[in-house]
Amino acid sequence: MLAAFVRPHSPDFTPRPLRPPPWTAPVARPRPSFGTELLQQNVTGTPSTYSASSMVLTQPFHDPLETFCSAFGVAGTSIQVATNGTIPPTATLQVLHDAPVYLATHALIILPSPNADHSSTTEASPPVSPTPILILPINAELFGAKFSAQIVQFLPQSTTPTLPPLPYRDPATRRRVLTLPAIPLYAPHPPSIPLLLLFGLGLHTVIPRDQSPPSPGRPPSLPRPPPTSGSISTYLLPNAALGEFPAAQEMARVLLRESDDADLAARGGFNHGLWRNVLALGPHDARIANAVRVAWNVTADARRTRAGQRARPRRGGEEAPGIVGSP
Repeated sequence: MLAAFVRPHSPDFTPRPLRPPPWTAPVARPRPSFGTELLQQNVTGTPSTYSASSMVLTQPFHDPLETFCSAFGVAGTSIQVATNGTIPPTATLQVLHDAPVYLATHALIILPSPNADHSSTTEASPPVSPTPILILPINAELFGAKFSAQIVQFLPQSTTPTLPPLPYRDPATRRRVLTLPAIPLYAPHPPSIPLLLLFGLGLHTVIPRDQSPPSPGRPPSLPRPPPTSGSISTYLLPNAALGEFPAAQEMARVLLRESDDADLAARGGFNHGLWRNVLALGPHDARIANAVRVAWNVTADARRTRAGQRARPRRGGEEAPGIVGSP
């Protein structure tokens, strides 16, 4: 007689919840920019995806020159170069506050390079210029750590102080001032030097960004993110053009569309001059050099396209095509 078959006990089957396979799961990727950090840290709001239409990049500081000088607790000034080309051995700057981020050890006298193609930052004598010469505070040790150009080594040893000078009260004006040994700094484009020094010295990471009214559609309570090295690009290209990065051709097209001849010429002169300053001074932060290089290439391409449109006859409003490349 056959024994009855007894089914072995097994646990109840519980199906696993259905999930999409990993190769089909949507992945949110931020739109890259000048070293992606620009969009990730300087876009206002927290959208789930980044796009040129929703992105709002803001300049972290309203006046780079004022912000730079304030980091040293003094105000910048200007002088007229003597007719014989000599510069004063010292410069006196007004003290703004007693809480500088860095102590100023020297005063930089920003002089234009003797010729447009000269990349050196020091010469035997400065050129005579009818325009006022800008004087900026500087910490020589900090400059040497952040830039390749050497400045203090060209001074006589006796003029290099071991301790930073201390402020005092001017008997004539009753204002607190600071007298610093002067260093001539020859730059291809003096107007853009404050912006380059502000970011090149890393001051943008330690200075609180300007507090301005919130942008439309942005909650007032949302904190503004700290600026990054890529934030320098907000001073070089309009927001709409930055939103097209890394498509250089589209960036140039947007810049061309939003700029008239005067604006494009002014932006081209500033960006070109800043790029030449980068080559002359050699900031150690490669992200700054890359952002300036991209901005200058885009500006140059837009200007070439505009020049081609002027020279080439068009039919019925047809836009002449432009080719974007590196200058």
